[in-house]
Amino acid sequence: MGEWWRLVSPIFLHSGIFHIALGSWFLFIFGLEVSQKYGSFTFLLIYILGGFSGNLISFLHTPEPTVGGTGPVFALIGAWLIYQVQNRDVIATEASKSMFQKAIIFTVLSFVLSNFGPIDDWSHFGAAFTGIVYGFFTLIL
Repeated sequence: MGEWWRLVSPIFLHSGIFHIALGSWFLFIFGLEVSQKYGSFTFLLIYILGGFSGNLISFLHTPEPTVGGTGPVFALIGAWLIYQVQNRDVIATEASKSMFQKAIIFTVLSFVLSNFGPIDDWSHFGAAFTGIVYGFFTLIL
C-alpha cells in the first residue's frame, strides 16, 4: 500500500534489551571481520541490503509486523561465510572455527529469542541469504 519505509525501519528496531545486546555483540564480532575483509562501503551495502531483503522476505511470509534489528547481522554472517569458503586455503583454521561457533551460537539464540517476541526468523533467513549472494558476487568481481 505504498508504505515502503516498513522494509527499512525494522532494520533499526529491537524487541527488548536482550535483543539489542545480542545484536550489538554479534554486530561487533562479525562487523569487524566483514569490514576488514570487504571494506567499509561494501560492509554498509551488505548491512543495508541484507536488512532490506530480510524485511522483504518477512513481509512476504509473515502477516504481522515484526522487528528486524538482527537481520542485517545475519547478512554479515552470510558474507563472512562466503569469504571463509572462497579463501579457505589462506585463513587460519582455529580462528575460522571460533567464528563459526559464534555464528552457530548467534543463530540458536536468535531462534530461541524469536519465540518470545516479535522477532521474525524469515527476516534472518532472507538477510543471511542476501549476505551470502552479495558476498559471493563482491568477491568474484
